[in-house]
Amino acid sequence: MRCPATLESIMLNVMCIPDLQIPAEHVDALDFIQHVMKVFFADVTPTIVNMGDEVDQHTLGKWTANPNGLSAKAEMDEAKLRLKAWYAAFPKTFVCISNHTYRVFKRAREAGIPDSFLRTIGEAYEAPDGRGLRMRCISFWVGLPLWWATYRSRPTR
Repeated sequence: MRCPATLESIMLNVMCIPDLQIPAEHVDALDFIQHVMKVFFADVTPTIVNMGDEVDQHTLGKWTANPNGLSAKAEMDEAKLRLKAWYAAFPKTFVCISNHTYRVFKRAREAGIPDSFLRTIGEAYEAPDGRGLRMRCISFWVGLPLWWATYRSRPTR
């Protein structure tokens, strides 16, 4: 890979939102991230990157689900409700592909269900238009971002 001519040409202000695993996120997660935005990005508009695992989908994991936990439907309904506040707070966000978010696709493949039968993650979680952007691979070095993005709603094999 060829390096850019100047460091300034590749500098980004990036606000990273860590694994939320909604609906199991910390009760103050949204308030905390909004506070970080005000403190550290008061004078600039950062690129917002959700690092993935924005939803938990506990019942779809490979491990035995907690029998006292939410059902798959109840978990999804609660996640959709809570995600609305995040969509409103951060309307332009890149979301990294993650294992929790794509559990449903893995389960579908295990069952032999083609992707064409499935909705996108954005559709399933009622994301506003444009929130279907998924970053395939991202890595940030100190001051030097290096990333490859694909704008697909479903993972590749």
